[in-house]
Amino acid sequence: MNNLKICFQSWDKAQPFCYLIREKVFINEQRVSPQLEWDKFDLKAIHGILSTNNLVIGCARIVTANGEVKLERMAILKNYRLKGFGSFFLNQIILYIKNEISNTVHISAQVSAIPFYKKHGFKITSKTYIEVGIKHQAMTLDITQ
Repeated sequence: MNNLKICFQSWDKAQPFCYLIREKVFINEQRVSPQLEWDKFDLKAIHGILSTNNLVIGCARIVTANGEVKLERMAILKNYRLKGFGSFFLNQIILYIKNEISNTVHISAQVSAIPFYKKHGFKITSKTYIEVGIKHQAMTLDITQ
């Protein structure tokens, strides 16, 4: 995991990178409708971009709405999964949120990703529900602990 870089940017700067990653992961792999993937929250969000050796391999967005900070659309390219990149990225996003925004993070986690988020201290706060055709559960992380 050499030469890892993370930057946090507005949609204006992050859009080309987020579009590439989210199209591959959510639209192509997971068959999420493009109409559901792209929404108004991108314009207001802070976008995290993860790169290694000058290649963008991951993205996520941080949305503040109704007094809550939500981590959404976190994605890592397939060839880089299960190699520690996602954990590194998530830890850095949590640190950024703690230092810049809030002590609590909310996510809508795909059921298949719940063990990953539990490993990082997130707790399930809802029953299973369907979002964009995929099973999800709400989770929360108290960063003060």
